[in-house]
Amino acid sequence: LEVERALLQDATGRYAAEDVYASRPLPACRTSVMDGYAVCSDVKAGDVLRLTEKIFAGHSPTQKLLNGQCAYVTTGAPIPDGSTAVIKIEDSSTSESKAGYIVMHTSPKVGEYVRAIGSDIKQNQLLLKVGERISADTIGILASNGSSFVKV
Repeated sequence: LEVERALLQDATGRYAAEDVYASRPLPACRTSVMDGYAVCSDVKAGDVLRLTEKIFAGHSPTQKLLNGQCAYVTTGAPIPDGSTAVIKIEDSSTSESKAGYIVMHTSPKVGEYVRAIGSDIKQNQLLLKVGERISADTIGILASNGSSFVKV
């Protein structure tokens, strides 16, 4: 049989002609799994932190987070360098006495509510094995790796 380079959307039900490996990790950066505040590891319940920025999914942090600071992050948003955990929005409140400051009501563990780089797919991980039937799920995985085509 002749090998063909097929668009992903045309490959469902066909069979892979070669192994396909991840060219990058997924996620490619640390991201929040909750709406909340990215914080540094020294934060304790009762701390009042200065809000430095708001980061939404699809946008990038603009600055490194320092002790005494926090950044609002939505689910799926990258967390800034310097942060080690995310505190859920429910575990915080706006300071009534200091504008632009957030009161933390919990002491987070390092890595809490953070998706690590490569936690879904590791770089160079086998995504599709030669001879494997290509499903809609496989196409989604290949697309998330940046592929537009697959050899069938």
